[in-house]
Amino acid sequence: GARLHSPSVRVKGDGDIYASASVVSTTMPASQETEIADVSVDRPLPMDLGIGVSYQATPTLALMADLNLQLPATVTTVDDPRVTTVEKEYGLAPRGAIAMELEVLAKKWLRAGFVINRSATAAPETADDETREDYVGGTLGFAWQSGRTHTAIDAFYLHGSVQTFVEGVTPPRPADASGRLLGGLFTVSYRL
Repeated sequence: GARLHSPSVRVKGDGDIYASASVVSTTMPASQETEIADVSVDRPLPMDLGIGVSYQATPTLALMADLNLQLPATVTTVDDPRVTTVEKEYGLAPRGAIAMELEVLAKKWLRAGFVINRSATAAPETADDETREDYVGGTLGFAWQSGRTHTAIDAFYLHGSVQTFVEGVTPPRPADASGRLLGGLFTVSYRL
């Protein structure tokens, strides 16, 4: 199959902007609050293309692949004359997944998969730049069918590599971080 996400599909609306600043001083403390209502906001997304294939390699082995590509774009999320225009730059972001399903016994399947998701943002060069997050992961599972009931037990692992700037320090400095997500799924479905 194929998939196309057009930039013309977007979420638009209005939002409120509130800012508060305080200056603590022994001679002249001051504070300032700003509130602007009904600011025009937008959530456009860059063009995203995808293609997926499934191939029955043998009567007991199915192979799948899914490839996606988000194209570079500059998108405007806040465009209101009362506030600063907010634009975001997105680069080329390839993503992909491969999977297999092997019928090891009658109506019993072993499943495995791998996914990679590259970030659409470049590595930050200043504290004002967006964080870059790249992900890789895998799944492993076993499923069986009894009559019309299909049951599956799956485990997944996702590793994120993050490039960001440490907030609240002077001078701001770059930092690398990583995150790991482990989990399991248990599903039962009944086919009508």
